[in-house]
Amino acid sequence: MRRLFGIVIALILISGMLMTPTGASAADPTIEGHGLWGEFYKCEKNPDNREDINVFKFDDFRGERTIANLNGDSFAGIFTQFSGTADYNTARFTGTIVPKYTEDYTFHMVGDDGFRLWINGALVIDFWQQKWEVPQVSAPISLEAGKHYDIKVEYLQGWGGTWLKMEWESASQPREIVFLSLRFICRMTM
Repeated sequence: MRRLFGIVIALILISGMLMTPTGASAADPTIEGHGLWGEFYKCEKNPDNREDINVFKFDDFRGERTIANLNGDSFAGIFTQFSGTADYNTARFTGTIVPKYTEDYTFHMVGDDGFRLWINGALVIDFWQQKWEVPQVSAPISLEAGKHYDIKVEYLQGWGGTWLKMEWESASQPREIVFLSLRFICRMTM
């Protein structure tokens, strides 16, 4: 009986080791359910006309993965991984936010290059331009404590820097990076 018990315990331990994702860590957003779901796209080059943003579309899908948050970290490695270059890409990030207080919140964004922000389907920041480091601020938005709100961010990257930062603040909450939660995504492959 002890031998059977030992074999069962060994099988459980081995199966646990085999099912742990490679490179997973406690801070990995895919493990804890925090962060944003990112979809990454490649765009046509348009180096001669910065004002023509028609090339920044979402029709050449290259890959998807989670990111922890929009805290100003570079997307160069992710874009290069999926499209072969850090230049001429777009990304779409989705997730949820859960405010701590019931009050008006203001969202702040800045990046290299342009971006758009939706909260529960309402466009609250629209800076879809191939310009960098131009801070944008939303009008105050009334949010309820503990309620989940859908969030969508679209980002365009021409050339050069590849980063995006999103913060929020309210009367009771000092300005800080937005803490985001992944939506629970089920994907079926056939």
